[in-house]
Amino acid sequence: MRSKVSLGLPRDGNFLFWGMFSWEFGFGLYNLLLTIYVESLGASPSQIGLLIGVQGLIRIAVTLPSGIIAERFSRRKIVIWTTAATIPAALLLGIAQTWWQLFPGMMLLMVGNMGTPAFASYIVDISNPATRARMFAVIYSVAPAVATIISPSMGGAIAEWISIRVLFFLAAGCYAISTLFFTFITERKLEIHHTEKPSYRDALAIPVVRAVALLKFGVLGTLALGVTLLPNYLEDIHGLSIGTIGRMGSVYALGSVILVLITGRVAWISGCKGIVIGTVSVGTVCGITLLTGNIWILVPAFLLRGGFMVTWAFFSAVFGDITPDRLRSRVFAIGDCLGGIGFGLAPFLAGPLYDWRPSAPLMAAVILTPMLGVAALWIERRFVVPATRERISEREAHEDLLLEKGAPVMEGAI
Repeated sequence: MRSKVSLGLPRDGNFLFWGMFSWEFGFGLYNLLLTIYVESLGASPSQIGLLIGVQGLIRIAVTLPSGIIAERFSRRKIVIWTTAATIPAALLLGIAQTWWQLFPGMMLLMVGNMGTPAFASYIVDISNPATRARMFAVIYSVAPAVATIISPSMGGAIAEWISIRVLFFLAAGCYAISTLFFTFITERKLEIHHTEKPSYRDALAIPVVRAVALLKFGVLGTLALGVTLLPNYLEDIHGLSIGTIGRMGSVYALGSVILVLITGRVAWISGCKGIVIGTVSVGTVCGITLLTGNIWILVPAFLLRGGFMVTWAFFSAVFGDITPDRLRSRVFAIGDCLGGIGFGLAPFLAGPLYDWRPSAPLMAAVILTPMLGVAALWIERRFVVPATRERISEREAHEDLLLEKGAPVMEGAI
C-alpha cells in the first residue's frame, strides 16, 4: 500500500528516497565548502588535491569487495550498516584541528560507498525495465537535489554566522536519520545461481559493460577535474563570500531537479542521452565561470552544475538495463570502481593544475566534456541498445518459464 506522499514509488522506494534525502541533506551542508574548510586548516591547493585524491583511492579500494558482499549478504543490512559508518566519520571531520587530521574521517566516510552495489541492486529488485530509469533518477537525483536545494544555503549561512566546523556535527545527525529510514526497508531474497557462479571476469567479458564502465571513468574523472576546486576559484578569483558560494550549491541542486524533470518527461532521452546532457551541462558551467564573475550570470548558469548528479544516476540506470541478473552486483561494482578511479585521480591533477593556473582545471573540463558526449552517443548506438534488447528478451523468457511452472512472477512496483 502506498503512502499519501509516495512520489510514484513503492513502499521500499519511498524509504530509500527519504533515506537518501536525509543523507544528502547532511552532505550538502558542508560539501561545497569542504575544500575551503581544508584550506582554512592550512592546506595548499596541492595538499587539498592530495587529501581528496587519497579519499578517492579508498573509494576505489572498497568497490570491488562491495560487489561480492552484495551477492552474499543481506542488501538491507549492508545499506544500514554502511550508512551508519558515516556518522562517526562526520564527527571526526568536525573535531580536526589541522588538515592532515581530516584523513581518518575522510577515509571512514568512504565506507559508506561499500553499500552502493547493494543499494543499486535493491532498486533494480523493486523496479522493472520500463520504470528503472525513472526510479533511479528519482532516488539518485531528485532526492539529493531536493535536499541540497536547501542545505547548501543553510550551511553557508551557518558557516558565516558560526563556523564551517559546526556543519559536520549537524551532518552526523542527518546521517543518523538516514540510517533510521533504511531500517524500514523490507528484506529482499538473494538470488543464488547454483550453476554459474558470478565473477568479475564474466562481467568484464561483456563488451557493453567494458564500454559503459570506461565511459563512466572518463566522464566522472573529467567532471571531478572541473568542479573539485570550483568553490576555491569562486572565492579566490571572483571574490565570492562563503555564504554566496553556499547559496550557489542550492542553485545547482535546483538545476538537478529541473534536469531530471526534463529528461524524465521527454521520451527520446535515453540513459546515455541523459549522460550526455548532464556531462555537457557541467562543462558549460565551467566555461561560464571562466568567462565572468558576474553573480547575475553565474547564478542561472549554476543550474547546469546539477548535471553532475543527473549523470551519476543515469549511469546506474544504464548498468541496470544492460546487465544479466546474475552479474548485477559485479557490474555495479565494476562501474563504481572505474568511476571511482576517475573521480579519485582527478583531484591529484586538479590541485597542481590550480597551483599552476587556477583556470586550468575548468578549461580541461570545457574541452573534454563535448568529446565525452559524442563518445556516449556512439556507445549507446554500438553497445547499449542491442544489449538492452537482449536483457529484456532474457527476462521475458524467464518470466514465461516461471508462469509455465506456476511460480509467481515479481513485477516492478511502479
